[in-house]
Order: sequence, then structure tokens, then C-alpha cells
Amino acid sequence: MADYVYYGRKAARWAVILVLGLLAWRVVPVYASALRFHFALSEACKTGASGRLPVDDIRDDILFKARSLELPVGPEHIEIRKDGIYVKARVVYQVPVNLAVRQVTLKFHAAAEEMPMVVSVGGDDSLKKVLE
Repeated sequence: MADYVYYGRKAARWAVILVLGLLAWRVVPVYASALRFHFALSEACKTGASGRLPVDDIRDDILFKARSLELPVGPEHIEIRKDGIYVKARVVYQVPVNLAVRQVTLKFHAAAEEMPMVVSVGGDDSLKKVLE
């Protein structure tokens, strides 16, 4: 009788380890991609603010980075605002994760607010005078 209990507990431990391993194998890469996307979103806003890019170019840059990380982000998920020298972006998206037993949808919200790396004190007019 004691052998059955011992082997039953051992089998239960291995089952738990297997389930946790499956979860880690499927879920951790999605969270890693979401973290990399958050950093890329901040960089896209900083580039857009520094280069004074139009909103469409910033959106295209964000979409390119999302596709490279294999995240299901479309133009409808991206909200970009230019407020003076600041560029603000917000992306809300969902990633379906197929586990062996069921499918789970992970919801993510990434936001960034950046200003140019170099700010001209007198504005664009003084910068033109310096370059002349």
C-alpha cells in the first residue's frame, strides 16, 4: 500500500512539473515579446519627436516593430498624439495563447510619452539661424 502512495505522489509531482513547464513554454515568450514591444514603442516615439515625423510615419514604425515581434497589432490598435514637442502613443492589443487544454487571451496595454533628445531653445527659427 505504501508503494502505491509513494508512486502516486511522484506521478502527481511530475504532472504538476509538466503543466508548469507547458505554461512557461507558451506564455513566457509572449510576455517577453510584449516587453520588447514596449521598449520599441518608446523608441519609436523618441525617434518621431526628434525627427518631427508625421503621425503616419510613427504608426508605420510601430507596426513594423510589432510585426517583427509577431504581435497581432493593427493600425486600429494604435493611438498617437502630438502635444507640442511630445509624442504620445498608446497601444492596446490581445494575444491568444493556445494551451493544451484551452485557449487563453492575454491583454496588453503599452504606452509611451517621449520628447526630442535635443530641444532647440529658440524653436526651429533659431536652429535655422545657427545652421546658416
